[in-house]
Amino acid sequence: MEFGKWFICCSLALSVSAFQSQARLLVNGSLGQSASLSPEIRHGKLDIEVVWRRTSPKLQIARYIMERVHYYGSEDYKKRIKLHPGNFSLQISDVQREDAVGYEVFVTRDSGEETRESFQLDVYEPVTGTEIKQKITDNCTMTLTCSVNTGDHISFRWWRGQTALINNSSHHLSTNGQELQFHVTEDTNGTVYMCEARNPVSEGTAQFNMSGVCKGIKPAEQSYHSPCTVKMIISVIILTILLSVIVIIHVISKRTQLRGRRTRMQTRKELLGGTEGPAYELDA
Repeated sequence: MEFGKWFICCSLALSVSAFQSQARLLVNGSLGQSASLSPEIRHGKLDIEVVWRRTSPKLQIARYIMERVHYYGSEDYKKRIKLHPGNFSLQISDVQREDAVGYEVFVTRDSGEETRESFQLDVYEPVTGTEIKQKITDNCTMTLTCSVNTGDHISFRWWRGQTALINNSSHHLSTNGQELQFHVTEDTNGTVYMCEARNPVSEGTAQFNMSGVCKGIKPAEQSYHSPCTVKMIISVIILTILLSVIVIIHVISKRTQLRGRRTRMQTRKELLGGTEGPAYELDA
């Protein structure tokens, strides 16, 4: 009975150990940079052989034995890899897209015991050239877009001062967080907005100062004249001028008529020798 329990416990321990040895350690590499795969397995003078290989396709790439290191693959590939005997780590220089595969290291001791450790190298393009592009509508609705020159698997985050922004009644974020939309008010005037673009190997930031945007004028206070209004104003001005001209002509005409009557009356009076009397007598 005791032997059965011991056998079950040993089997479970071996299963757990085997599971742990199969688990892959994730390493993030930056395109064009150097990446290092560092085993956590115990090593020492009793280790007689260390082998590194790729898992897809299965290909031996480096081997340490009898205190000597051997490399495999094309000449260009061998120039980019290095096995460090001190800690059995594998260094890959000038990381390429095709380096994003699984890796395994096997350590064999003089006792015949073999230990294996697995890695997964993911390769990302670094984020560069982060900037904010702005677009504003007539009613002072601002849209800020965070853009980058290079980079993949990017996540975006927005800040207003020291406060991280989320979707709420005053700020609206697009599904991927790349765009931020809000209405310009007195509270946002002079505020600094910052976007953060990042992926597992790099990040970039950009800022936009809201000073002077929309000049602090609310849309309701902005005045303008439509074409119809302009035509109406011009028509009123022309009509006023015409009426003024008519009135002036009428006044001048009346004055002219009055002067003519006075001249005729004076002439008749002189013809009658200065006789005074009503105007109708002169006509008789």
